[in-house]
Amino acid sequence: MEAKLLVDSKKTRKTIIDLIGRCRRMSWAVAWATDNAILDAAHRHRTKFQHLVIGTHGYVTDPKALRRFLGEPFLRVGDPTGPLFHPKIYLFDLGGRFAAIVGSHNLTASAFDANTEASILLESSVDEPV
Repeated sequence: MEAKLLVDSKKTRKTIIDLIGRCRRMSWAVAWATDNAILDAAHRHRTKFQHLVIGTHGYVTDPKALRRFLGEPFLRVGDPTGPLFHPKIYLFDLGGRFAAIVGSHNLTASAFDANTEASILLESSVDEPV
C-alpha cells in the first residue's frame, strides 16, 4: 500500500479530478458541498457513483450543489439537525486497485481554494491487506 500526505489543496483538487477520470466506480461521504471544479468533474462522471452522501448540518451545503444530483439513486442527503455528520472520504475503484482520500477536505470551493487542509491518499491493490 502506498500512502501520501496531501497538504497542497490545489494539488489535492487535481488528484481527485484525475481519480474521477480514471476510476470505474466511486463512493464519497462529505459533511458539506458547494459548487467547485471537483463537483463539476463528479457531475460529468456521475454514472460512476455508487454512493454520494452529503451532509447539510449547519446549512453550509449549497442547495445548488445538491440540485445537480437531485433524483440520482446514489445520492443521500444528511439531516441538517441532530448529531454532526462530518466525514470527508473519497473512495475510487480503479479496477484491481483502489484509492481513498481521507482527511479534512470537504467538497467545497473553500477546501480546495482557500483553506489550509490536510488529507491522506491511500492506494493499493484490492488483494493487499490494508
